[in-house]
Amino acid sequence: MNPTERLEQGADSLLLMLPGALMTPQHMVQAGLFETLSRSGLALDLVAPDLHAEGADNRLALRALEDEWLAPARRRYRRVWLGGISRGGQLALSCWAGRLGAVDGLCLLA
Repeated sequence: MNPTERLEQGADSLLLMLPGALMTPQHMVQAGLFETLSRSGLALDLVAPDLHAEGADNRLALRALEDEWLAPARRRYRRVWLGGISRGGQLALSCWAGRLGAVDGLCLLA
């Protein structure tokens, strides 16, 4: 697995949030996403994987997303949402469009 940031609160739902093209999961931490969710009281776990190693090849990034992140998440969580910022949002939307039913919802940010 690639570097990741996690907020595990024992929830039965997961938001798998994909960083933008020039972002790392640590940028999401620095922007306050993890702290805001932690303080919100929402029953939601948050994981931000680093798919940067897959470069600009969306096929490789989508394969890594499915094999390394979505498949294990579906075994563990009742609901799995996929989100992303910029390129991460485009990857999330591509995944959803190519595999309807693979995720329970989307959270896309420009």
